[in-house]
Amino acid sequence: MGMRDLSTEFGRAGLEFITVADPGHPYIPPAVAAAATNASEFPGRRWFEIPDDAPDLVERGNAAWHEMCCGHGLFTSEDRRFLVAVDLSEDSAYGTRWWAEVALTDDWDVVGEGSAGILGLGRGRPVFVMLSRDGDVAVRGDLWQRSIGGVLVPDVQRMQRSRQATGWILDDPRSSPADLRAVRRWLDHLAGLPDR
Repeated sequence: MGMRDLSTEFGRAGLEFITVADPGHPYIPPAVAAAATNASEFPGRRWFEIPDDAPDLVERGNAAWHEMCCGHGLFTSEDRRFLVAVDLSEDSAYGTRWWAEVALTDDWDVVGEGSAGILGLGRGRPVFVMLSRDGDVAVRGDLWQRSIGGVLVPDVQRMQRSRQATGWILDDPRSSPADLRAVRRWLDHLAGLPDR
């Protein structure tokens, strides 16, 4: 997907496209962040779930997403910028999926128009991975058997589950060289962080 397409697609969701994050930055790879949000036992984990047949699904989903994310580390009311995983497979410098920086506008619609485009599989069907700009908070939007929802995991870089999730990328012969570099760069970055 080209930069112009990203701007248009994010615009539909009410997100201002700022830039694609530097592929040399040691952010957690999107696939690892997505896997890490499955950790139900992690302290500070937040989530919401709404029946997929709710008549006000989009409105409730948008409200729940915003309440979960604003002030819990993805963004704040003062700084509404964050990262969203996007498919950049056409550009081998980035790997299959990498991070695009966006800013929430006043007319945002993540679960409605956003999910009908770049953030999902259709209106009211959110499927996305988001990351705070400091790389510490991951958010995943997902579909479940009879509901939609979202999960926020703080301190995702320090989770053992995040480190374990890198194994399948490193062991998969189909992983692109850029994806392998991203995982190794992130693991090297983690090795230099002090324990908390």
